[in-house]
Amino acid sequence: MCFGADRIAVCGGIEMDVIVKYFPAALAGLEILVGFHCFTRFIGRRARAAHYLLCLAAVGIPLWVLGGKDGAGILLFGISLAAAGLFYGAARGKALLYSVVTVELLQVCFGIFDSLSFLLFPVLYPSHPATAGVWLMVLGGLMALLLFGLCCRITRRRFLDAGEENGRGSVLLPLVPMLLLVLVGRYISAEIYGNTVSVFPDGSVQGVVGLPLLAMQLLGIASLFCILYADKKAAEGFRLRMECALLEQETHSMGRYVEEAKRQYESTAAFRHDVRNHLAVVRELLCREKYGEALAYLEETEEVRAQTDLPCATGNPVLDILLGAKLGLAAELGIRVSCRLKLPYPCGVSNIDFGIVLSNALDNAIQACRGIEGRERYIEVKGRVQGELILLEVENSCNGTAHIAEGRGIANMRAVAEKYQGSLELERRERTVRLSVLLVIPRRSGSGMGDV
Repeated sequence: MCFGADRIAVCGGIEMDVIVKYFPAALAGLEILVGFHCFTRFIGRRARAAHYLLCLAAVGIPLWVLGGKDGAGILLFGISLAAAGLFYGAARGKALLYSVVTVELLQVCFGIFDSLSFLLFPVLYPSHPATAGVWLMVLGGLMALLLFGLCCRITRRRFLDAGEENGRGSVLLPLVPMLLLVLVGRYISAEIYGNTVSVFPDGSVQGVVGLPLLAMQLLGIASLFCILYADKKAAEGFRLRMECALLEQETHSMGRYVEEAKRQYESTAAFRHDVRNHLAVVRELLCREKYGEALAYLEETEEVRAQTDLPCATGNPVLDILLGAKLGLAAELGIRVSCRLKLPYPCGVSNIDFGIVLSNALDNAIQACRGIEGRERYIEVKGRVQGELILLEVENSCNGTAHIAEGRGIANMRAVAEKYQGSLELERRERTVRLSVLLVIPRRSGSGMGDV
């Protein structure tokens, strides 16, 4: 990194001019601004102009006071980036990790061009002894910044995961080897390059072998990419394990709904089987003019029949049980509920997938309604079938100031929609939320249904 003082080469009476009086300070400022910009992209934020200036002042002023010490500049920059990440609301582990990534990328990119400069300097020095060092420093610094921007773009697109905050085991796994890379880079910069370099009359540099150092820097950036790749895969594996655990829970819940649907069906079948006997009893009581007993018997029969009814009749017995349980809970909480959903049964969409969509949608709707005070709370479930398309809609009231965060439930619903080549839309209005899920009925189901 170019947070240090000017490099001056002096040996055998040969003295090079001080490399551009103001260029090192300007380059250090560019490093801070570009590094801060890339860091904010890593954490998924966009900084304002004032934040760029604040970061520049937070690092540049103390660095100027300390006399441009390279190690202090790196430490200050890393701390400033981590603090900025916390300011933007990023998780502590994420802010710390990506601050180290930013610092390491800067260090490695400048190390690569330092090594190239030491390789090219003996070639250019004999013909341009007064300007070779100057141009190598200027062009090397600018090219290092361009390489840094390219590496940051590759890192953000290939190795960073948008769902890391909820899908990471421990930030220590990638952080420890990255810190080791930073320390190795600092050792190379301080002990091998240093701030003062001696040059012989033939242009060779004392104590510096450029090619091995270049190989080490390239290996360092490759190692960083490998660490980030391994970390991304580890985060994906951690998140997949969590998803599998959640899906197992939902599958278990759907199994209970299936069992309840079977019991409900058996109760309904038993009641229908006994209807003739009930009618015969009522007929006999009426024939004997025992009207009061007949009415009482009918009321008892109605109570038995009501126990076999469900609040929502979709045509799918499993979903009837699920909706009955969820909407029943909402009704107990004082939420007005309605269900206008009709589905063909079977239709090629599994009960498990229907259950994932409806159970998560209703859980979110109930949670949103619980945060409302002083006005009507409602949940409406609607759905229709058109040709080979199924559209499910859940609309509910919500707090006007609440923020919709797409958590694991919405991610699972989106996965179901994609499984059936459909889509999911979450629409937020002034005080309502509408979730729409479109599913395409698989052709193998052979359903050529009309509108429902």
